[in-house]
Amino acid sequence: HDVCEKCSGELIPISHEGVMVCNGCSTQKEFLVEHEKPSYKEPPKEVCFYAYKRINHFREILAQFQAKETTQIPPDVITNIKTQIRKERLSLSKLTNRKAKDILKKLGYNKYYEHIPFIKDKLGIKPPVMSPELEETLCSLFMDIQKPYAKHCPDDRVNFLNYYYVLYKMCELLGETQFLPFFPMLKDPVKRIEQDEIWKKICCELHWEFVPTI
Repeated sequence: HDVCEKCSGELIPISHEGVMVCNGCSTQKEFLVEHEKPSYKEPPKEVCFYAYKRINHFREILAQFQAKETTQIPPDVITNIKTQIRKERLSLSKLTNRKAKDILKKLGYNKYYEHIPFIKDKLGIKPPVMSPELEETLCSLFMDIQKPYAKHCPDDRVNFLNYYYVLYKMCELLGETQFLPFFPMLKDPVKRIEQDEIWKKICCELHWEFVPTI
């Protein structure tokens, strides 16, 4: 792989923008895309349509995990969560996303799972914060994977890759490992391996480093 001149980090190509971003110091460097025969045909119209829908959902996920979403949680829900935390004698510093999910489950609040960062923020636990530059880089990488995904997606697969899985893999790729503990990962090892197999093909196509998910 290409090496950054400033810090010897790995340069990650973002092909549709024609730049490489260092996963060590975030320096950008332009690169020329060789105009050879494309390795696959132009994506059909539906790929572009799905990519548009997906990028919107991906941006929602980015906002969600930083508790920047605009959502309303009823005050009594927050009160009941606080009561349950006191009952279990939990300190807020020990309230991981997994523990918060357990509490929501006990209280029958399953529909609020995806709002855990927002709920934790309401309890006084500050969410992680990404720079606007990192968010844009992640969105660019997300757009880059759309064509290879269409090419390598198994015919029997209906849904796109898990969005938090994609976010995890991209942050891992960029060396932004401080965010990894905040992403809920797939519990089912079979599903993880399935996603890894598709991701590996995407990485190969885009000349990205592939790291197996533990």
